[in-house]
Amino acid sequence: MGSRLERFSDAHETMRYLKTCPSLVRCHRCAAMAIVRCGRSFCDSCGYHGVPNTREVDQALHRVSAKCKNCGQELTGHGTRNASGFIQLRCRCGGSQPFDMARLFVGSLRHGQEPRTGLPLWLRADFRGRVLWAVNERHLSFLERFVAAGIREQCPGNSSLASRLPAWIKSAKHRPALVAALRKLRATLPADYDEHVSYHRSAEYTHCR
Repeated sequence: MGSRLERFSDAHETMRYLKTCPSLVRCHRCAAMAIVRCGRSFCDSCGYHGVPNTREVDQALHRVSAKCKNCGQELTGHGTRNASGFIQLRCRCGGSQPFDMARLFVGSLRHGQEPRTGLPLWLRADFRGRVLWAVNERHLSFLERFVAAGIREQCPGNSSLASRLPAWIKSAKHRPALVAALRKLRATLPADYDEHVSYHRSAEYTHCR
């Protein structure tokens, strides 16, 4: 007999399940994992606590993408908004596509950025020309359960978090590669992650408006 298929149900996981506070981000100063609560970034590695200004966000490393004009392949790369002029995204076909970093839109979850500060999410990776991201460990766990499930029960309509996932995450053919990619994202969480987050859930940081 074959192995028992995992079952997933989104009955109680509406869009409100995806809470972006707290969010895990890459610190703009030391590139370590930081936590954003109420629009403020807290980095235990370098000690930064505050609201990053535009100049500081511009110095953070962002993911960019464009299509190769020769073969149409999706190209990805990384750069900072304060980079001088264009960066070149190179393709396996030998071609390249310039990208103007000054045109980078900051603050889009779709592009793997925390919406309030514009800082890059910590839990994000390139997946075949797309951005795979999770705002925090809870969201990551949701994606892990959904992707690994062989049987998925979804509520009718478009109000659940699962119903809003893009087709490439729902695709069964991507399941093994996505499971591996999500496992790698989880491995980037520090060993003391639970203690780290518990501290930032203390009364000092629970006054979000």
